[in-house]
Amino acid sequence: MADQSEFASLSDLAINKGVSHSEFISEIHDKILSEYKKLYSNEAQTVEVVVNEKTGEVSLMRDKKDVTPTQFLPIAERIAREVVIEKIKKEENKSEVKTNNVIKEKKPDGIGKFIIAIIFWGYNLLYIFILFMFIANFSFNVSARKEIMNEILTIGIYRTTFLLIAATVPLISIISAVTFLRKRSDSLGTLLFLFEVPLVVISLILSSTLTSPTPAMWFVSLMILFSIPVILLYVLDIQVKSAKLLSVIVFLRQSLFMFSLYISLLFSFVLPLIFGYIARNVFEFVSENFFVGSGYSYNSFNPAEIIIVVIFGGLYLLIILALASAPYLITFLLARIFFKGKRALEQLQGSDFTNRAVIVFASLWLILFAASAYQPNSDKYIEQLEKITNLESFEEREKIVKDLIPHESRVRRAFEDLKNVRKRYIMAKSDDYLKDAYKDVFNVSDFAAEMVHQTFVLAAYPFVYQGSLDRSSVALKNFEYVFGKTLSERYYPTQETKNVILMSRRIDAVTDYDNKLATITVEEEYTTPNSRDQEIIYEFSLSQDSVVSGLKLGPSLEFDGVIAPKGAARETYERELRRTRDPALLEQTGPSQYRLRVFPVPGTSNFALLKGKNQKVQFKYITTLDDKGYTLPSYSKEQNIKVDESAISYYINSGSAEINGNHLSNSQTRQAIEQICSRKELTKLRTDFASTAAYLVPNIANSMLNGKYKCDAGQIDLSQSLTGAKFALIIDVSYENKDSKLDDQIQSLFKSDPKLSNTNDIDLYKFNDLLSIPLKLTTSNESELSNLSYFGTSDWVNTLSKLKTDYDFAILLTNSQEALLRSSTVSKGFPIYIIHENVIPAYVTKVAGEIIQSGGFSFTDVRDAINTAVLVKLNASMDGKNPFSYGNQYSFFTDSSKNELMTAADWQNITIDRNDPAAVLLAQKYLIEIIRSQKGSLDNQISFIDQTNRFAENNSFVFLYSSFIALVNETQQQTLKNLSENFDRYKDTTSAPQINLQPGGQFAPLRSVTLNPFGGGSTSDFGSISNAPMTGIGTIGMSGGGGGSFTGLGRFSSLSLIILANGFILGSGIIILVFSKIHRRRKS
Repeated sequence: MADQSEFASLSDLAINKGVSHSEFISEIHDKILSEYKKLYSNEAQTVEVVVNEKTGEVSLMRDKKDVTPTQFLPIAERIAREVVIEKIKKEENKSEVKTNNVIKEKKPDGIGKFIIAIIFWGYNLLYIFILFMFIANFSFNVSARKEIMNEILTIGIYRTTFLLIAATVPLISIISAVTFLRKRSDSLGTLLFLFEVPLVVISLILSSTLTSPTPAMWFVSLMILFSIPVILLYVLDIQVKSAKLLSVIVFLRQSLFMFSLYISLLFSFVLPLIFGYIARNVFEFVSENFFVGSGYSYNSFNPAEIIIVVIFGGLYLLIILALASAPYLITFLLARIFFKGKRALEQLQGSDFTNRAVIVFASLWLILFAASAYQPNSDKYIEQLEKITNLESFEEREKIVKDLIPHESRVRRAFEDLKNVRKRYIMAKSDDYLKDAYKDVFNVSDFAAEMVHQTFVLAAYPFVYQGSLDRSSVALKNFEYVFGKTLSERYYPTQETKNVILMSRRIDAVTDYDNKLATITVEEEYTTPNSRDQEIIYEFSLSQDSVVSGLKLGPSLEFDGVIAPKGAARETYERELRRTRDPALLEQTGPSQYRLRVFPVPGTSNFALLKGKNQKVQFKYITTLDDKGYTLPSYSKEQNIKVDESAISYYINSGSAEINGNHLSNSQTRQAIEQICSRKELTKLRTDFASTAAYLVPNIANSMLNGKYKCDAGQIDLSQSLTGAKFALIIDVSYENKDSKLDDQIQSLFKSDPKLSNTNDIDLYKFNDLLSIPLKLTTSNESELSNLSYFGTSDWVNTLSKLKTDYDFAILLTNSQEALLRSSTVSKGFPIYIIHENVIPAYVTKVAGEIIQSGGFSFTDVRDAINTAVLVKLNASMDGKNPFSYGNQYSFFTDSSKNELMTAADWQNITIDRNDPAAVLLAQKYLIEIIRSQKGSLDNQISFIDQTNRFAENNSFVFLYSSFIALVNETQQQTLKNLSENFDRYKDTTSAPQINLQPGGQFAPLRSVTLNPFGGGSTSDFGSISNAPMTGIGTIGMSGGGGGSFTGLGRFSSLSLIILANGFILGSGIIILVFSKIHRRRKS
């Protein structure tokens, strides 16, 4: 390694003597330029001085070129050495003076440094102690650790960031003091009072006040993070030699300086109030304690009390004034730091580059700041939401919704701003408390106070809420209407309690009629680990060609179900449920929907009830074969029961079977499925129905189809045969249907038959709680089916009541539960087919009865509705046989005409052979046709419903007004008999039953918590209190005239005490630093 140059040795010596590096380098530059100007006056202004600190060589640069005159080079190097030597001599002379005056002077500077060192290390040792206790508690106390983690998740990343800054800054200060400032104790004050304490105070204030951040507050966070390296590098006097790294540091310094300048500007609006408030209080104090008149007399007063008040009051005022000066002192410090960095960059890169860089940095900072300051015009979104309520047509609402939906995030932010305005902004533009404060303190005019207020609102734009606080709750309610969820939707995700365990579920299918039909028995066994007796509830649906024909209950299935009026059966069940006695209830809740309730599943403490045996239930139904096999129950609800797939077994004709989705099949049924598309023969029922022969006929055998159908792997599509029909396609576009695949079914239907809209008259309706005007579908506008806007709440019952046009049939697609009944009715003079996705929910009896009466049904596939509609429209005879009823795969034909069978005088007493599954299915179809032929509302036709019940009872199957109930003793049977004679024996409840679980498990329905920001009350709950000053803002609080109050930093908590303590330390420290600087200046 080469020997160190003379200049480098002198530089090191000067630094070791305590000379500031930047100070002697700056003086070298100035003196060399001064000398150069004397010798070369014409060129001096375009030259920059660059000193090589390793060799001592000096270069004069112009446009990055060395233009040093050869004669001037030794002169420049001599000047550089002389400056350093002079600085060394001055420092040595200072040391001599201090040494000689040790005895004579008290060394006030030394005492000041000692006091600052005590404060610094006392402050930080307390921090170390607190940190140690926190780490120990977090490490060894499990509950405390969980509580801390939960608290972090609760307060969010923004507040956590500031708390981390407040916790980390002291640690950085300690490390810096130990590592770099051991011999420079005079820098401890700067480190503590201009770096550590301000950052801690600012971080804690921001963490505890503006707790719901805006982009502008995140920008503030970024500036605070910038301040850590910027101030540290300055205090520690660390020199950066890399041009790129220095450019980054200059950008950080400039950003922080500009931000501090901006904050000081904003604080200047508050500073006059502080001075005015202090002056007024001092004047009031003097006026109360002294009377100055012509005789200059004094009121009697306590001198000791006055002296104490003056001393402590003066100290208080000094601290307040010191804190008030803090923004300007910090800005001054940051200005020095920035310009020092700028000079260092000029030495490395030249002034042209540095000036351009500073302009670019300033522009970048302004762009970032402007971007973070942006606030969307929340008023326009809220105004649009408010309009919705007054719009009575679907189309008007849809137009607004289409404008709002793409901007959901902005609409949400508008409400978040409105709801959390006091947590996100320092004020709202409509707040007048700054204006009122100026009027109160300075007694200025309204115009002058308003000008100050408006100027501040403009200057503090990023931190002032620009929207209006005066909004009604209508907009908030309509937010949920448009977007399908409340603004602050919170769910308590309590898992549904399931206290019953399914021990086994055995599903046996016995086929008949050459595999065309099957009688399926579902047998289940239950147990519970709970000590209390339990109830279970199933809701399920079956296919169109299905009928429930049996129910059994008991450990040995010894209690058979009986058919009874629906209302009487349910009331009997619920009475026995309250008495904790054994019943089971199986009722029909829609065209294809059923509900099974079983009680009790004995608890572990009820050994006597079933003598230690498990409760069992069995129900059976008859169904036809379709393209996937035999339909299994599709459960929409399995309440209070844990179902394990391993507990379920499947059999067909006592042999093993497999499931295909929601269907049961084996090798024989698969062969039968393959033959569906080719088998067109009529199958005569083994037994007659009402003295006439009946036939089971495949739908593809209908002669009127003329081969216009598709049949692939047993799946039948008759849409090609649908021509000349006028029907309505009604699509639920409420928000809860947004993610459904029902619209995909419609699009698939039109793709498979492109001529469907040309060969039929199709009206497209959209609905939620309103019904749109119809749109006639053509091939040119079928794209409307894929361009749906989902919003609002669904009310499909009310929608159907508004459907005025006559159609051949209507198809309504919805995933929504049925709305509560009002005076509306779905009864129409044409079939209504309701399509749900996957599972079909329960309906109330009135709605289900009107759908059946209209000739409609409920499906999960729109093709099933189309197939049924085609067959009904064709209504063709076949080989001299008369069509009677149409189903999904098969239809029933009879020798007698349908009219003859329907007008039988004693139809309610017709009985069939219950051992013939086809006859039982036909009996159900017959009752459906009877219902369809009945005119008027069924609700008031009790005698007619009695007839339907008698028919269902004679033939032992469940129907809409007739339920199976399994009872275990004569008392229950007598109760049922008595209730069956009441006038309300068919009465239905409008809501599904809920299990009232005994201790050991309780249902907690999901709740949504909606915070209404528009109600009155305290500002902590967000009230629309005009002019109320905001809680939680750490400034002087003046009356706003709106009933609010100033509460400083919020609740007087431990965090508030920490902030106040740090504020006191900061104020005291600034006083010490200022007096120390003044003393040094006077001494020098």
